Parts: sequence; structure tokens; C-alpha cells
Amino acid sequence: DKFIHTFPYLLFLSLPLYALFLKLLYIRRKQFYYADHALFLIYLYIFTFLHLLVFFGLRTIHQKFDYWWIGLIMFIFVAYGIYYAYKSMKKFYEQRGLKTIIKFLIFNFLAFTTITFLFVLFFFIALLRL
Repeated sequence: DKFIHTFPYLLFLSLPLYALFLKLLYIRRKQFYYADHALFLIYLYIFTFLHLLVFFGLRTIHQKFDYWWIGLIMFIFVAYGIYYAYKSMKKFYEQRGLKTIIKFLIFNFLAFTTITFLFVLFFFIALLRL
């Protein structure tokens, strides 16, 4: 229970780290400041939270009724979320497709590694508070 209450702190800490990752990935782009990357990520966080809200609603319906086509809709929904994140990155940073794909994959690897590390760290902190 204490760990679940630390989840907002986890997200709060991840945002500036992710902005730093984007700043480093686009270091040669002088027109983007650290705050620009942070604002882009806030936009992406909002999209992700709304997307997850709908996804969890679909998952609840799928668990309740077990229709095969709801699982297909969930898969398409997740695929669209990934595509949307890539497309928004491509549009915001105005780079070509291959460069954006490479940076998108690097960014997602760094983000996954960081969120995993923070998740474990906050889990142990929650255990120590017991």
C-alpha cells in the first residue's frame, strides 16, 4: 500500500530525467532548450495517462465478457499509442524517419531502464518504511 502511494513521486522524478535524455539525444539542435523537452514530455505524459485510462477500461470489459475482438482492439490501441508517440516525436523535433526511429528506440530503452531502476528503488524504500 505504501509503495502504491509512492508512484506519483516515481513519475515526478522520471520527467526531468527523461527531459535530460531528450536534451542529450538532440544536443545538436540548439533551438530546443531543456524546458522545451520537458513541455513535450508533459504533453506525452498526458496522452499516455488518457490512453492508459481507456486501455484499462477495455481490459476490464475484456475480463468481464471475454470477447476475442476486444483483445484485438486492445492490441491495435497499444500499437497506435506507440505509433503516436513516435509520430509526435518526429513532428516536434522535425527530423527524418530513420533518425527519429533510432532516437525513439534509444529514448525508450533509456526510459525503460530508468523507470525500472526507480521502481526497484522506490519499492525498497517502501519496504524500509514498514
